[in-house]
Amino acid sequence: IYNRALSASEVQQLYDLGKQSHIASTVNPSGLNAGLVGHWSFDGAHLSTTTAYDTSGQGNNGTLVSSPKPVAGVIGQALSFNGSSSYVSVPSTSSLNITSAITVSTWVKFNAIGTYNRLVAKWDGGTTWILEAAGGTFGDLLAGFGAGGGISWFNDSVHLSRIAHARVAGLG
Repeated sequence: IYNRALSASEVQQLYDLGKQSHIASTVNPSGLNAGLVGHWSFDGAHLSTTTAYDTSGQGNNGTLVSSPKPVAGVIGQALSFNGSSSYVSVPSTSSLNITSAITVSTWVKFNAIGTYNRLVAKWDGGTTWILEAAGGTFGDLLAGFGAGGGISWFNDSVHLSRIAHARVAGLG
């Protein structure tokens, strides 16, 4: 998660990292640290049985809820969620109260896509931003931004039945 909109070339750099297999290795792209406020690799030293450690330097560590399982990922290690009750909970902090430009980027793989599948979100009644996938073999990638309860939604149809690089850059 970045507190700025990444340029097209920076988004391409993130995407290109995943086109190659980096299983069992952590990748830290150079030049992509400015504005980074949350980075959870789920790799060995950055993951315990209860905690996903934030490597952005902001200390936004997450708690693993309902035991998501470590698995080999496209880049390093990933987490497998049960589709109903497992997730990573990160406390609301000032560094995540992003009210202007934001970029959210994640690699996801679905076994099935339900009605709404929240990928990354901050929803606490104040600042809100959400990246989720919705329904069907050809799912919609939805992004929402808002403050004080109101949310503006944006969507794009993408094929999410395989591994996908889901990302959005926008203004709050």
